[in-house]
Amino acid sequence: MSCSFAEEDLQIVEFFRSYCDSFGLEVLKYDFQEPLPLSDGVKKQIESADCLVAIATRRNRLESGEWVCSDWIQHEVVYASAVGKSIVVLAEEGVRIGGLVERAERCQPF
Repeated sequence: MSCSFAEEDLQIVEFFRSYCDSFGLEVLKYDFQEPLPLSDGVKKQIESADCLVAIATRRNRLESGEWVCSDWIQHEVVYASAVGKSIVVLAEEGVRIGGLVERAERCQPF
């Protein structure tokens, strides 16, 4: 699961994690430390996963009034696409997802 670790997003992230759990899906949120550079650890986890579920919550507001999600989420979606993983993007209302849609099998606003 690619998601924000910001305190204000915790409820949303936990909701979707519980939802996935209810279907018997094993959800991995890379929120632990390994003796690797962070980006290498994230790549390793994406490579070992069956798919990537990205939760695109509001992170930075643009002058246009639209929001963008965390840069990490965008990078993880691109990397998952590059290694051939199925991708689902769950986008909070108002979040501009731009190129993420092109890489996802499914994009669902919430």
